[in-house]
Amino acid sequence: MANEKQGSDKKAFIMKTARELIWEKGYDKTSMRDIARACSYEPSNTYNYFSCKEQLLYELLEEETGMMISLLKGLENDGKSSPIEQLQYIIRQQVDLTLGARMVSGLMFDVELRNLSADHVKKIIYLRDKFEGVLHKVIRRGIDAGYFVETNERLVTMMIISMIVRSRVWFSPKGEKSPEEIADFITRFTLNSLLKDGKRKPGFK
Repeated sequence: MANEKQGSDKKAFIMKTARELIWEKGYDKTSMRDIARACSYEPSNTYNYFSCKEQLLYELLEEETGMMISLLKGLENDGKSSPIEQLQYIIRQQVDLTLGARMVSGLMFDVELRNLSADHVKKIIYLRDKFEGVLHKVIRRGIDAGYFVETNERLVTMMIISMIVRSRVWFSPKGEKSPEEIADFITRFTLNSLLKDGKRKPGFK
């Protein structure tokens, strides 16, 4: 059992190090040897856990996408809570994930698919579609319940995701806005576009 945990810890450490290097140098300029060196391992150590760099990239993307989906567990079929609260929750959780401790993954999530095998691309796209599908349902739920204006919910879904993901480009932990403030801004910006006039709370701007 101890050996299994040690192996799991080493794999997680390799993935964390690879994520940082790929963000800093780019996938194409990061070799398995670079990753091993940054971990203070022999190159053969990394191949004990990943057959090749493409496999490592796939597992990084799978992990990130899986975390995004896990945060939405229970929302897909939640017809009890307010769609407004659901949307606020989604934005808050995804901004926290995007700009929190794991933000070193940078834009890897949406620019590195070209480096995956066709089979791995299909699997990642399937996971992304699951995530987008939940957000799509929440928006449609809000429209059907009379909270949101009639709109193209698929387009709104993509715009919300883009605002959150692209915040990685300009956000700085030392900047004037915290992740919480950015999440609040994106939420207000989105709801100001979606909410019907009569559904806005007093002072909501």
